[in-house]
Amino acid sequence: MEDNKNCGCGCGCGHEEENTSGCGCGHDHDEEETLIYVTFEDEDQEVACSVLSIFECDGREYIALAPKEEVENADEAEVLFYRFSEDGDDVQLDDIETDEEWDKVASVFDEEFFGPFDDEEE
Repeated sequence: MEDNKNCGCGCGCGHEEENTSGCGCGHDHDEEETLIYVTFEDEDQEVACSVLSIFECDGREYIALAPKEEVENADEAEVLFYRFSEDGDDVQLDDIETDEEWDKVASVFDEEFFGPFDDEEE
């Protein structure tokens, strides 16, 4: 009997990671996960974060990250937003400075990641 393991992308397609060609789950299993290592102010070590999305809001680029360990070990992971810029191979992450900017960025990310939200729905 064949093992029915998850492919590792979280899609639940039931295929082993090594044998995912043509599984039809809609994910690109050949694409490697992109990680950025972030050092938080209250921690002395770097934390590997999965890049969820790079997107634009009000003419500025932002990045959505989630700690890799949380993504792998939890149903829900904390999403972190930063201003994002690149200069060649150098990546610059800057903190979002106001609650209003954070709310706008989170709203754009939610719409991009989860689709349009209707305030009328309960």
